[in-house]
Amino acid sequence: HEDFAHLGGNLLLFAVLSWSLESKYGFFRTGLICWLSGISGNFVSAALEDSCGIVLGASGCIFGLAAFYVMDVIGDFKHVSFPCLRLIGIGAFLSAFIIALTSHQEASHLSHIGGFLCGMGMSVALVPRFINERIEAFLPWVALFSALTLLCAFPLFVFLSVIPDLQCES
Repeated sequence: HEDFAHLGGNLLLFAVLSWSLESKYGFFRTGLICWLSGISGNFVSAALEDSCGIVLGASGCIFGLAAFYVMDVIGDFKHVSFPCLRLIGIGAFLSAFIIALTSHQEASHLSHIGGFLCGMGMSVALVPRFINERIEAFLPWVALFSALTLLCAFPLFVFLSVIPDLQCES
């Protein structure tokens, strides 16, 4: 993590998001989305950012859980308790996301984005709750394709193209 504020923000977001999502969807779904988002975020960062830089932290996991939370609110809006508070929470998160991407110079922005995209795709695949049946039947396949792209294409690119050509100055 870049500093203690970054670490504290991640810990707070993880506690709030994981508690909310795990109580609703259980340990397996929440844990799987969190874990895969972290892996995906790290591989997106390794593939597209400075290969000689070391990236630490759980931002991909946190942003995957945030995407899961956003997709939960969007997909189940009619049954959400206190929808206005949830919308305020999403607005606060998006504001914090924009501030984090613009203010933290040393943070891995692509690990945040990769984790968010994977969390969004996996949440649609694992928790389909859309009103239109045609969309509900189609979106999980799109989501799984997106997640597989993040979890297969980027690792293959890193292991086959980035690592063999890696030359870092000490």
